[in-house]
Amino acid sequence: GIRWKKHSKAPLLQGSYGEPTQPPFSNESDHLPPGRPAISDVMDLMWDPVNEQYCIYSKTWIDGPDGRRFWKRAVARTTSKDFINWSQPQLILSPNSDEDQQFHGASVFYDGGLYLGLLQRLDLGGFDRGGSGNMPAELIWSIDGLHWDRPFRDLFFMPINKDKNSFDAGCLWTSANPIRHGSSIRFYYGAYPGWHADLTASPTGIGLMTIPLNRWIGLTPENRIGQTTLKPVYLEKETEITINADASEGEIRVELLDASGYRVQGFSSDVAEPLHDDGLAQKVRWKNDPLKPLSPGNYQIRVHLKQSTLYALCLDRKKQR
Repeated sequence: GIRWKKHSKAPLLQGSYGEPTQPPFSNESDHLPPGRPAISDVMDLMWDPVNEQYCIYSKTWIDGPDGRRFWKRAVARTTSKDFINWSQPQLILSPNSDEDQQFHGASVFYDGGLYLGLLQRLDLGGFDRGGSGNMPAELIWSIDGLHWDRPFRDLFFMPINKDKNSFDAGCLWTSANPIRHGSSIRFYYGAYPGWHADLTASPTGIGLMTIPLNRWIGLTPENRIGQTTLKPVYLEKETEITINADASEGEIRVELLDASGYRVQGFSSDVAEPLHDDGLAQKVRWKNDPLKPLSPGNYQIRVHLKQSTLYALCLDRKKQR
């Protein structure tokens, strides 16, 4: 990690940046990347444990309404098994409304069976005209790392600081390496108070944001009470169910339904032990032993919420024989 050797075939990935002109003709592109889109000057690297490959999520550019290049920033992905041979970058996230403005980059990591990302939302119009230049971060998620859902686009996961004198009052530069530490998750980020290209903005700095462990987003009923029912999962008597929730001002009860959606005798909400605490791993129990009489099979877990918030539900199968 101290002495480095340049690869003989470098650059292994060629980037693209320049003036907003029409794309060159094919016979004029010898010095350009082999295809479009291409990577650019903002990249986040992650190891994909599911597909056992390296992934780079990079800033790229999309063309404007008149066909000129470098209109708005978007996000492309390229992969490699050996860190030498990389796939042709593929466009995966692009702004599709005026509210989106531009996507400057995405820091992606794998957690809890999902790909999560911090999407850098740059508040500038096409060709960097109009807008504040601020860049908060939006939480996004994906099952495969390619196709992304954005259910929280109106609620920034990492907003800019409202104090204009703070170092992080303008642009936040996220990292693809959140750190689990005790009962929290830490996010280190770089920031400065000006718009994204204001290199004279001062003071710059490194910031830290933390969330309680696994509390990425919470589910709270709108009218005091509500329920959420999960897809069928395999359960047996040794399985332990815990929930990450805040029920300090209400209560939570959990019940089991069979795969067809009917309640299971002995595991309904009326015989569930109510939870009233704010805790990261609260054990789910019924008046009988936890799951001792339960026949192995597929069940739906239903969580009843009363003035409470559910963050996560975990199944512990470590006790299986």
